[in-house]
Amino acid sequence: MKLFLDTANLEEIRSIKKWGVLGGLYLLLVWWGPTHALQTWWGILLLGGLLALGFEALRRAMVREFPPGSLATAEANGNGAPPPLDRSPAEELARLNELHTAGQITDEEYAKAKQLVLA
Repeated sequence: MKLFLDTANLEEIRSIKKWGVLGGLYLLLVWWGPTHALQTWWGILLLGGLLALGFEALRRAMVREFPPGSLATAEANGNGAPPPLDRSPAEELARLNELHTAGQITDEEYAKAKQLVLA
């Protein structure tokens, strides 16, 4: 049987691994039982629920900020460069000039960005 691993499958496998690590650490903490709350059924359930809720909220925030495939796109462009824009080089140069004249980017940043646009 041949297994095809595309980015969706890899993300799912990574997610399962992360949940597995979190679950393992949680079980270790419950087994150790350093506090009275982790020695009672309600404390164990409460901590488990809050831990799962926080972990899922963090995962969703990460997916929103760094969508799946954004790293792969950056790596495909070489050296982690951002993906190409839908603007023409002339529009991008005009935007860079506006940023430079407004003082939002330095001379060095302007020169470097200009070289990237013209390359």
